[in-house]
Amino acid sequence: MTGPLSGITVLDVTQQLVGPGGTMLLGDMGADVIHVEPPPADVPSYARDSQGRMRAGLSFLRSKRSISLDLTKNEARQVVYDLAEHADVFYQNYRYGVADDLGMDYAHIEQVNPSIVYCGVSAFGYTGPDEHRVGFDIIAQAGGGSMVPRHDSPDLPSPQGSPIGDVTGMCLGALGVVAALHHRRETGQGQEVNTSLLHSVTLNSILRLVAIEGEDQQWRDALIEGTREMTQSGATFAQTQEATATGIGGLPAARSQGAGGLGINVYYRSYTTADGFIAIGCLNLRQQQRLNAALELGDPRFEPAVDLESAEGQERAAAMLPRAEELFRSKTTEEWIEYLDSRSVACGRVLNTLELFDDPHHRANQTMIEYEDPWVGTVKTLGYPIRFDKTPMEMQLPAQPLGRQTDEILASIGRSPEEIAQLRQAGVAF
Repeated sequence: MTGPLSGITVLDVTQQLVGPGGTMLLGDMGADVIHVEPPPADVPSYARDSQGRMRAGLSFLRSKRSISLDLTKNEARQVVYDLAEHADVFYQNYRYGVADDLGMDYAHIEQVNPSIVYCGVSAFGYTGPDEHRVGFDIIAQAGGGSMVPRHDSPDLPSPQGSPIGDVTGMCLGALGVVAALHHRRETGQGQEVNTSLLHSVTLNSILRLVAIEGEDQQWRDALIEGTREMTQSGATFAQTQEATATGIGGLPAARSQGAGGLGINVYYRSYTTADGFIAIGCLNLRQQQRLNAALELGDPRFEPAVDLESAEGQERAAAMLPRAEELFRSKTTEEWIEYLDSRSVACGRVLNTLELFDDPHHRANQTMIEYEDPWVGTVKTLGYPIRFDKTPMEMQLPAQPLGRQTDEILASIGRSPEEIAQLRQAGVAF
C-alpha cells in the first residue's frame, strides 16, 4: 500500500457509518485496515450482495481487509487481542457499555499494546448525564439543535437530508487518530481518542454557536421561553425554528426536503409530545422490536401468523403511525425519555441551537465552552469535538483582530522591517 499512512495498521471493529467511514479515510490514506465484521447471520441477507458485502458498504468498506468474528466468544476476542498487539490503531464505535462488556475498552487493549492509539466514537460523548443513552444520527441531530422542518409538514422536526453526525464524525475520528499518531511518533506514547455524533452535529452549527453573553443572554433566554409558549399554543416546528434562527448571524432556518423518506417512517422520525417534541431513531430490527413492544404498535412484521400482504396485515401497518402519534401526545418529553431509555430504545430531546449554550450535557462534554475574550468579554461557543486523554485540546488564542500578527508572521519567514513596510504600502500585506 502507498499513502501518507503506509506502514500503519488499523484494527477496525466498527459498524454503521460513522466508524467505518473514519477507517475508510485511514485506509484511503494508505493504512492497512483490518475490518472485524460480525457473523453473516447477524446481518439480514437482503442487506448484502452475492459476495456478502453490504450495498452501502461498497463505499465505506473500501480499502480494508475483512475478517468475520463473533466477539461474544472468548476465542474471537483473543484473536482481536493478538491482532491488536501488532496494530497501531484500534477503532470502535460501540454503544455505551458494550466495549467494556466485550473487553474491547481502552484498558484491555492498552494492556495488550501500551503504545496503541485507541479511537472511540460514541453517540453522546464519554461523560455527562446523557453518556449512557442509545443514539444514531437522528438523535444526535435532535440533541445538537440541527433538526429542520419538513417542507411538506412544518409541524414536526426532521433530520437533515445528509447524516451530518455520521459524516462529520467519521472525519473527526480519522483526524483524531492522525494527530495521536503524530504525538506517538514524537513521544512513544499511545493514547485514547474520543469523539461523538453529538460533537459532530454541533460542529456543523459553527456559524450559529457564538454568543457574547453581555449582549445575547437576555434575548436568548426570552426567545427560548417564547418558543416554548409558541409550542404549547400549537405553533409548528417551522415557526419556532424561524423564531430561534433570527439574531444569530442573520442565517435563515434550514428546510428539509424529507431526508429521503426517513422522516415519515414510524421508527425513524420525530413526534409531538404533551409539551414539545421527541426524536425516535430505531434503525435496526432489534430497536424496532423494542419500540413496537414498548408502544404496543402491533407491527405485523413481528407476528409470523400475520400475512403482510393480507388485508389484515395492511390495515395493521397503516394503523401504526396514528397510534404512535396519539400515544406520544399523552406524555411529556421527559416522561417518554425515561420510559424509552429504560427499554433501551434510541430516543432524544429535540433542542434548538439556542438551548445548546447552557445545556448541562453539552457543557459537561465541552461541545460548548465559555472563555473570556479580551475585547468583548464572556463568550460561549463551540467547544472541542475530539477528546485526547494525554494531549487535550485547548484554545491557544481567542479570535484575533485582522492582521494583528502580520508583521510577526512575515518576520518569522525572514522578511525585514523594510520589506514588511513595502508589502503593506503595496497593498500586499495588511
